Amino acid sequence: MAAKSSRAVVRSCERALAPAPLATFNTARTSYCLARRTYSKLSTKASTKTPSVQFLRPFSVQRQLREQEAPNSSGLPPPKSYTYQEIHDLVTDPQPNRILIDVREPTELLQTGRIPTAKAVPISSAPDAFFMSQEDFETKFGFARPTEQDEVIFYCKAGVRSRQAALLAAQARPSFGGKFSNYNGSWLDWQKNGGRVEQEGEQGEESALGGATNPQGVVPGTPRP
Repeated sequence: MAAKSSRAVVRSCERALAPAPLATFNTARTSYCLARRTYSKLSTKASTKTPSVQFLRPFSVQRQLREQEAPNSSGLPPPKSYTYQEIHDLVTDPQPNRILIDVREPTELLQTGRIPTAKAVPISSAPDAFFMSQEDFETKFGFARPTEQDEVIFYCKAGVRSRQAALLAAQARPSFGGKFSNYNGSWLDWQKNGGRVEQEGEQGEESALGGATNPQGVVPGTPRP
């Protein structure tokens, strides 16, 4: 009896330790293979996915889009943009309440000239210009400071400094002007389209050096890109 009981116990242990039936093993293997194939397909699809169109654009285009879409740090609305034809029409038929201001430095104006009827306010060397009193402004730049009824249109070499000037001037409102715009193409666009050029000395403006007559009509300064 003892021997039979021992053999029964051994057989029970063997059954407990025996491998799973073949059908169960095949089912588990099939599930594993299917899961692995699915994972492989998903990984391949993710790695070959076409990158966003934004990353295919040249860096300069991306930067332009970011500047147009992103709000200004000052919280002010972006200045109105002018085209070559609009500036050409303004130069041909000047309006007293629309003032064109060139914010480039004097040495740049001496080299290239300026758009006819434009006033010179070199923003890099005179960043406080928009916050001056009426008397100080007129003494320094040779023309009356724009009033709240005036629209001021800025331009520079390529439209970067003039855009910043428009945003800066808006912070001085209503002491300096009432509406501010930017000629985006600025001097490069004007020159490319064959716009008329007024050389320095033709206007005979007051000097920025205490009001004395100055054939250049601007303050000495250093050009910036």
